[in-house]
Amino acid sequence: MQLLLATLLLAPGAAAAVPYQEYILALSSRTVRPTSVYHSSGALSSEDALLDDRVSMGRSLALDAFNSSVTYDFGKNIAGWINFNTASSGGSFTFTESSLWVSAEACDATVDTLDAPVAFNITGSGQYSAPLKKQRCGAYTNQLVTIDPTRGNAVVPSNILPHVNSLLLTISPDCWLNTTITNGTSALVDGAKRDRLVWSGDMAISLPGIAVSTYDLISVKNALDSLFDFQHTGGQLPYAGYPASLSSNITSFTCHLYALIGVGNVYQWSGDEAYVRAKWPRWKTAMEWAASQIDGTGLANVSAANTNDWARGGMGGHNIEANALLFHTLNVGAAIALTQDEPGTAERWAGLAAGIQSAAIPLLWQPDIGLFRDNETTTLAPQDGNAWAVKSGLVTDVSQIAQISEALQARWGEYGPPAPEAVDVVSPFISGFELEAHFAANRTCAALALIRGMWADFMLDDPRMTNSTFVEGYSTSGAMHYGSLPDQRLSFAHGWSTGPTSLLTTYAGGIQLLAPAGAVWTIVPQVGDLTHVDAGFSTSLGRFSSTWSMNATAFSITISTPKGTTGTIGAPVPGNFTSVTLIGTGGKGERVQADASGRV
Repeated sequence: MQLLLATLLLAPGAAAAVPYQEYILALSSRTVRPTSVYHSSGALSSEDALLDDRVSMGRSLALDAFNSSVTYDFGKNIAGWINFNTASSGGSFTFTESSLWVSAEACDATVDTLDAPVAFNITGSGQYSAPLKKQRCGAYTNQLVTIDPTRGNAVVPSNILPHVNSLLLTISPDCWLNTTITNGTSALVDGAKRDRLVWSGDMAISLPGIAVSTYDLISVKNALDSLFDFQHTGGQLPYAGYPASLSSNITSFTCHLYALIGVGNVYQWSGDEAYVRAKWPRWKTAMEWAASQIDGTGLANVSAANTNDWARGGMGGHNIEANALLFHTLNVGAAIALTQDEPGTAERWAGLAAGIQSAAIPLLWQPDIGLFRDNETTTLAPQDGNAWAVKSGLVTDVSQIAQISEALQARWGEYGPPAPEAVDVVSPFISGFELEAHFAANRTCAALALIRGMWADFMLDDPRMTNSTFVEGYSTSGAMHYGSLPDQRLSFAHGWSTGPTSLLTTYAGGIQLLAPAGAVWTIVPQVGDLTHVDAGFSTSLGRFSSTWSMNATAFSITISTPKGTTGTIGAPVPGNFTSVTLIGTGGKGERVQADASGRV
């Protein structure tokens, strides 16, 4: 199923050439073969016979001894089921996303210890396939974390397989991928290898990335539906999807809000009024539960029972991250309430949001360092809460927004921004929100520097990475270690790490939707040190695109928007160009001058 989903990028306009085909890692066939030999050992011959460019030569790999092995590199992260032809008996397969865990005796981990090889009961020559529950994963981040929902949640069976040496005694039993986690035929989860569960927080990053690429919102809807299916009686949504949702004592204030934001994001990108209408009763109940956590200070007071989050510590009390998220969610809810003919509800929620804004800034703002503290009991300035304070619009003062952006940038290390609310962690998830804060502050060069240094130079190009997908997290030292996870369990394809996918389109390309599906839009590119950008995506209303170039004296932009929509166009850095050229769909170039606001 995952390899099938990887073709989705090619679906629109199949008869026409696909723009920028060379950058699309999606597979053109569900049959995937290795591109090179990474390592071999023992007595063997024709190790290159299975390579993609050699399979037609009629040669066969021969492993001549019990301990012979070959490690193949597919050139990028891949996933799926092993199928092979053999003329002999015996043998097994191991898999790893990172070069750190190459081994002929064990797979990298989906649980806390190394996974056992996938062994086959080969009785003679013929074709053999692994059972579906033994799928082994890797893949193109958001595409390969979109899975067949019957292949979810790697479950460790109760029986312990006998092993024959001390190394294998430390290896987990067969890791099964056989739990149905949502309805439908596809679902968005967190990682391609590990967890493979629905997590609402991850979708705050992966959903916009999907919206500007594959537009596979049905997989998002299936994932969100699975959370609402297990909504608690009082309105609270589960910490994670099934089967984790069966544990009623694991709850999270922030993940509850992320699920509500997810529905709002689906509506914003799709304009699907029927979807929102069907969700509204449960959404409203969930919003009221969150609003009930606001105390006399005007802020939500997060109880000890709801402090689970993205692996950060110290969540609780009048937390800035929780309250910035609640501020944002209340405003999303107020907008949705108007579409459901409930102006009173909209007004009340907007008022609660204003109360959070009025209370949070004087209580938690630290002007001497230019960052919010986590809560009133500490001076720790978290990455998540400060990024969300900007992203949510909680902070509106331009100088204060710039101050937060500058202070966050000042903390960067060699491998990216640290998250001081966690221990020795660089989180691509939270750094995606920080990235948006830099764009929102109009500090475009800072945002681009973060993308180039953290995502491009390190997460794509480091030899320990897959060179095709984004890792879940890592140490501030650059070590492949994330929080309390065993190192071998780290996911190298995690949807929550794909922040630049949408942000480059919405900020560098400048295309932002001001009404659902883009019925109202604005296109205001941020230039930074870029000289040209070509960005675009489609919604249910049609195609949006922004192609611009600039030099020392001129800025030229060509845009395309769906018929019947309305919007505004902004030229960057007003007054610095002698001319601005605009080209609209079906029109011709027209020279105009930007006004003082940059609008043309």
